[in-house]
Amino acid sequence: MANSWYAYLGGDVTLRSSYRRTNVTPTFKKDGNTLSAVYLPDTEDEDGNVCSVYPAHIPSSALDYIAEALITGRAQSLDGQPYICLR
Repeated sequence: MANSWYAYLGGDVTLRSSYRRTNVTPTFKKDGNTLSAVYLPDTEDEDGNVCSVYPAHIPSSALDYIAEALITGRAQSLDGQPYICLR
């Protein structure tokens, strides 16, 4: 399953409908106090094509990273790659 950047639209961070898939990688300052983008699993059809603007699910690990980012005001990385972006 592939991942994509999803813009956080506001609302409950645990709901898939609070995020929308984007084709761009965030280029803004990645630290701050407002959640702006999260790297999440895509919803794919049986051929592996992305078939929804919403993520497949929000892993509990992503929620942990979101909480840590909001507490520290710092973007979170996974294996050196951006995972949670703030602004």
